[in-house]
Amino acid sequence: MSAAGEAFADAEEAKELATEKREKATHLEEDAADQAAKAEKLQEQIEAKKRELQALTQEVEEVKDEAERLKQDAEAAAQEATDAEAAAKEKEELAETAKAKGEENAAALAEFDKKYGMGPEAPANDTQKAAEAPAKEGANNAEEGSEDSYDESEEEEEEVDESASESEGKGKPRAQPQNDAPPRRGRPAASPRRGRAPSERAPDRDRGNHAYRGEREARDGHDGRDGRDRRDGRDGRDGRDGRDGRDGRDGWREMRPRERRR
Repeated sequence: MSAAGEAFADAEEAKELATEKREKATHLEEDAADQAAKAEKLQEQIEAKKRELQALTQEVEEVKDEAERLKQDAEAAAQEATDAEAAAKEKEELAETAKAKGEENAAALAEFDKKYGMGPEAPANDTQKAAEAPAKEGANNAEEGSEDSYDESEEEEEEVDESASESEGKGKPRAQPQNDAPPRRGRPAASPRRGRAPSERAPDRDRGNHAYRGEREARDGHDGRDGRDRRDGRDGRDGRDGRDGRDGRDGWREMRPRERRR
């Protein structure tokens, strides 16, 4: 076999080897793609597991919180039960104490009624006295009312007498009452609350109406004391103070201008 034939045979073998290597490389690429897909799928599964684990962790935390809350509720319920038991016991003790005090108070009340005769065993004369007490009180009130009415009638009569004496006094002088005269109808002597004596009364306003009118005019200034009649020259219109310059005393005299010398 010649050298050319050997070279050709070697070339054919090289092609076959290259083809085999190419096919092998293709299979390897396919395997690599499959492995990559598997890896991606596994990664997705891992992520899903992570999310599930996170959810489970959160659920575990919630369960722990719920357990803690239930524990606190159980402790609170136990404390309430203890308090209720203590309150019931204290209430029972208070009821027993109140019962004992009630019996003691009842015994003391019975002893008091028996001592002072205020219970159902009181004698009949006490009942009669209690019935007669309102009647006596009513009689006393009636007597006091009659005395008050008598005093009011006396005051009215005195006011009528005073008004009559004042009406007569305008025409003629009033007569002075005598203090040594006996009181009428057993009336007591004049007391401070009856008012002042006639001699101590204030003078009447109707005496001397012209004098009273003069006093009023002097007060309101219609007689010229307040300067309204301009007699004091305070307004300067009479020229006495020189404020308006009409009398020439303030130096502002009117002077004629000098005639021009020719």
